[in-house]
Parts: sequence; structure tokens; C-alpha cells
Amino acid sequence: MDINISGHRIRVARAMQEPPMTQQDVSTKCQVEGYYGITKEVISKIERGVRGVSDTELKIIAEILNVSVNWLIKDTDDPKRR
Repeated sequence: MDINISGHRIRVARAMQEPPMTQQDVSTKCQVEGYYGITKEVISKIERGVRGVSDTELKIIAEILNVSVNWLIKDTDDPKRR
């Protein structure tokens, strides 16, 4: 059972980027923004559904991937930020 509902969509959002982003790319951008706890390993665990994701983490990941939090939590089928 997955601990979060956003992991799969985070993986999809990384692949949608031009060029596609790696987990390390997302982690690096998080750290540049001051979120040092979002490491590559944390991104991996979130994507695999073995770690929860806080609202703050979800917000920064959505901003970095240029998608909406609502899309990440499956409240909409439109990934565009609002």
C-alpha cells in the first residue's frame, strides 16, 4: 500500500520536463531553494510510495516541476499550474 498518492505523478511530471529531469535534478533544485531535506533518496521513496510527503514538500516539488499540487494529488487531470 502506498503511503502517498502523489508519487506516481511526481515521476510522470519529471518525465514531462524538457529535457526530462532526474531525481537528482529535482533534489538539487529543492536544495537551491533551501529545502535541504529533499534528497534524491527522499524523491525516490516518495515516488515508490514508501514515504509520505508533507504539504510543504509537495508544494516545492510542484513548483520545480511546473505542475499544480492539485494534479499531483489527483484532484484534476490538468497538470498546468494554477
